Amino acid sequence: MRYYILSIWATMLLFSQIVVAASFDCNKAQAPIEKAICNNAELDDADTLLGQRYKELRKALSQSDVKALKKEQRDWLKQRLEICSPYDIACLTDLYQARIDELESRLGIGTKKILSVHKNSIEDFVLPGYVILDKTEGDLNRDKYPDIVLILKKANEAEIDVDADEPLRPLLLLTRDANNQLQLAERNDHVVLCARCGGMMGDPYVRTAIKNGYFTIEYFGGSGWKWEKYVTFKYVSKKKNWYLHKITNASYHFADPDNVEGDTLTKENFGTLLFTEYQEE
Repeated sequence: MRYYILSIWATMLLFSQIVVAASFDCNKAQAPIEKAICNNAELDDADTLLGQRYKELRKALSQSDVKALKKEQRDWLKQRLEICSPYDIACLTDLYQARIDELESRLGIGTKKILSVHKNSIEDFVLPGYVILDKTEGDLNRDKYPDIVLILKKANEAEIDVDADEPLRPLLLLTRDANNQLQLAERNDHVVLCARCGGMMGDPYVRTAIKNGYFTIEYFGGSGWKWEKYVTFKYVSKKKNWYLHKITNASYHFADPDNVEGDTLTKENFGTLLFTEYQEE
């Protein structure tokens, strides 16, 4: 068996166990921002506290001032969607904390900071019911600090019936700051191929490679005809986000491994595509 290397070298969350939480009923969550809040304990607490402080301030104001406060809150909710992606937990927590601080200041009270998305342990980012499939360290955003591409899989993935839907494999981009703290930058549940997607070769996932703001997911599968696939994403500093850079495909017959056929797709083929928007077929 020959593995032919061609190159060296992103809802959001799973929502199957949404419960009533936050300042609204999470069982009725529809928008990505609502789902993000319901599936992150710290954002959940923040949204609950923000709702509480908002109600307290309303009670303390005159009728005319309440009208102004309602408009102000509507504007803030709109701004929240304009400033932060629902996948950017760090951005959302900063925005929530600032709004809570503002309301508490007007109420004449103060609480300790309740939000902390910065963590040291990779295990803190492993979702309930999941285990680590792979983790790769490297500089994802070109700030010279070692970041991590973390890929998860269901703990019982191998036991799932062949007729059932293939479980998702979330890929998390964890960035590290100057204080050696990790935070979730982006997440995509549809970028990593499933365990049975490699055909007779089994699990097609090979590895993830990181280099200078690029990261590449490598696959290998097939039977008599072997195939390889390399999906590369690039960090764009001006936009502070990762975008699909290129997709390289190759295939060859096991009896003639030097006769390789393939192609490379670039932005000219797929346009501008965020890591979080990419979906494997």
